[in-house]
Amino acid sequence: MKKNRVDLEKIDAKLLPEELQKKSSKEIKEYVAKKSEERKTIQDKITELDTKRRKFMPEKNLETSQKAVLDNVMIQAIKKQAISKNYSW
Repeated sequence: MKKNRVDLEKIDAKLLPEELQKKSSKEIKEYVAKKSEERKTIQDKITELDTKRRKFMPEKNLETSQKAVLDNVMIQAIKKQAISKNYSW
């Protein structure tokens, strides 16, 4: 529709979804325009959420890696203390 490759006057109504088969070409154009706007709104929302996600992920990965480093340091310290007291790990 955006590239004007479709002529609604020439489309066979049987090829359309049931809800559009009984509508005039003007009503179909309005329906398509409405759905196009809905699609644009959804695409904009997806883009917005993707931008937020891309910003969030590095922050979350850094936080996770810092926790992993702390965990490893604590485990190493506990192992050293255990070895010094003749405990086996």
